[in-house]
Amino acid sequence: MSGARVLVVEDDAIYAKLVRLLLAAAGHAAVVASTAEAALRTAREERPDLILMDVGLPGMDGFAALELLRRDPLLAGIPAIGMTADRVSADQVNRATAMGFDSYVEKPVNVGTLQQVLEPYFGSR
Repeated sequence: MSGARVLVVEDDAIYAKLVRLLLAAAGHAAVVASTAEAALRTAREERPDLILMDVGLPGMDGFAALELLRRDPLLAGIPAIGMTADRVSADQVNRATAMGFDSYVEKPVNVGTLQQVLEPYFGSR
């Protein structure tokens, strides 16, 4: 079975490349957007199967971008996973899911964590 198409929203080019390589190693294709605004455009154009979004983006942050994604009928159903370099507390996870993220992970994401996060959405695709 072919892999998923994942939109990676990350302003750090090196980290975005790392996540893209991890996704490729897991059999998934990635497209990268470095800003929230670019992510919104790319999501409309590419219709990814899942979005991995840094919440600490410059300008519009990931929470604001997710709010706009969830309001768009064409994009509202795409699973979105928030990423942050900060240590993730239970309160942060609850806040993120209350705001519309389907899950939330701490950076740096490694291949094992990424597989765990993707499993509920794609299984062993």
